[in-house]
Amino acid sequence: MKPDPALVLNQIGGRLLFEIGPALAPGYGQGSAGTMGVLLIMAAQECERAASLRVAENRALRAWLREAAEGFEAADLPEPSVDIQALDAEGARLKQALIQAQIRLEARLPDPAAQALLLRSYDLLAEASRRRRIHLPPF
Repeated sequence: MKPDPALVLNQIGGRLLFEIGPALAPGYGQGSAGTMGVLLIMAAQECERAASLRVAENRALRAWLREAAEGFEAADLPEPSVDIQALDAEGARLKQALIQAQIRLEARLPDPAAQALLLRSYDLLAEASRRRRIHLPPF
């Protein structure tokens, strides 16, 4: 049997939140059980989409960097494995390159092309933030 991580986390989180927490005496323990339950439910959502979110973000960053930073050699490197730590490391490196490119573009303002690229970089970051939102189930 291969346990589904999201299912396991949701089950344990729900049990802490709706059964164990309420059975504890009011106070710190009860509050902690509820908090842990919510965190486990949030972790379940993240584990379901962790790799796909990071792959999509890294691809979007690479595409923007190809356009904004001519000669950005890392934009053409093959993507790393879908291991979360490798994707996070690659994403951090790409975000540092994004920041450096934004600094160079800001120095070119009020150039319309630089302004358009900067605005698209902000949209890219806003979209990444929207995709990472955690949606709590109705309790």
